[in-house]
Amino acid sequence: MEEEKDEIMQRIQELEYSMHIHTLILKEMQKVLEENVQNQVSVQKIIKKIVKILDK
Repeated sequence: MEEEKDEIMQRIQELEYSMHIHTLILKEMQKVLEENVQNQVSVQKIIKKIVKILDK
């Protein structure tokens, strides 16, 4: 019984660690996606300026 409890507790700790790692990965992915969106906005602004210049 005690051995079973220890195994369950160990498994819970492993799952908590895994969730922590996944959370860190997701946070990093979110940062990258936010940077990507900012870059896309910047590129769109640059393209609009180029189009304006070319239309003159």
